[in-house]
Amino acid sequence: MSETVETCEPDSTLNLAETEKTTKSEPLLTENPLAVRCAFSESLFALLRPCVEEIDKSVTQVFNSQEALSAQLASLDKALNNLQSISADSEELHRYLDKLSIAKQKLREDSAIVCGAMTEVASKSVLKFLRGLDISGIELKSDQQSSQSVTNIWPSAEPLSAMGRLQWLKLRNVGLRETELPQQLSQLSQLTHLSLAQNALTSIATLQNWPKRYPDLRVLNLRRNNIASPGAIPRDLFECPNLQVVDVSRNQLKAVPAGLENATGLLVLNLSDNQITQIQADLFVNCHELMLLDLSGNEIAALPAQLRRCYALQKLYLSRNPLRHAQLRSLVALKQLEVLHLADTERSLDNFPADLDRLERLVDLDLSMNQLAKIPEPVLKVRDR
Repeated sequence: MSETVETCEPDSTLNLAETEKTTKSEPLLTENPLAVRCAFSESLFALLRPCVEEIDKSVTQVFNSQEALSAQLASLDKALNNLQSISADSEELHRYLDKLSIAKQKLREDSAIVCGAMTEVASKSVLKFLRGLDISGIELKSDQQSSQSVTNIWPSAEPLSAMGRLQWLKLRNVGLRETELPQQLSQLSQLTHLSLAQNALTSIATLQNWPKRYPDLRVLNLRRNNIASPGAIPRDLFECPNLQVVDVSRNQLKAVPAGLENATGLLVLNLSDNQITQIQADLFVNCHELMLLDLSGNEIAALPAQLRRCYALQKLYLSRNPLRHAQLRSLVALKQLEVLHLADTERSLDNFPADLDRLERLVDLDLSMNQLAKIPEPVLKVRDR
């Protein structure tokens, strides 16, 4: 027993010593709280130092900018004071203005001479080989302006006279008004495409003998002008043997242009957005090749039965017309029809085309803005086909 106690005593003594050592070392971490706070502050400042430096730099730049702005304002104030102190003699100013006016006049005359020389040289070299020309958006001066004075330096249509081989010409939005047409158009006998769209023309009757003058004309675009009278478009225009496309949309026509029934080779006819009230019965008698017909946006109340003779018609636009009492029976005969727009035509179940489902090629049908209480039965059959 005594040996056992003696053996255990050294271990107990060792453990006590270690405990005292640990207890003595713990106060080292807390006995100096000021040192701990200083260490934490230094660490925090080290983290925030880049941000503080950036802020300081920005503040410095702001102060510098304000100083520069103040200097500029002072300079501007000084310049304004100097300007107010100037008292020029009106006679001296008039003398300089007269010299400036003379120089401006001379510059215009020289420019006219140079432009004329360039036109003459160009007409002998490049212009006569041109096949197409688009000068849309460039306002042309009229023939009357051209003859008044050489000081009127405006774009001219005179170079057109040298373009005898021109095949297509676009004169959209070039300032043509009323009956004004460039005289040079009469010399372009090889034209196939002519666009006079987006002008203020009321007539193109100043150009006559269209079949002889333009035997190859295929496309005529008169869109967005002020044409109101059916006679404003020459009757013989529609006798051009190769005429295929006529666009007279967005004008003020109250009737179909006279002679249009003679355009037997038409592929496209656009009469939309006018004030047309009636389509004559013989208009479509010989339009066997017509593929697109746009009559939308007019005041048409009925369609002629002869529309059924447009055997090749693929696209028909009738929207925005008061077709309440029109039964549209002729539509069923248009076997090639793919697109049919009847929006806002006062359609109801009572006046809806009964055999519309017989149009086997129909893929686009617009019936919006009508008085349909439900989907008409023929439309359901078209959908299920």
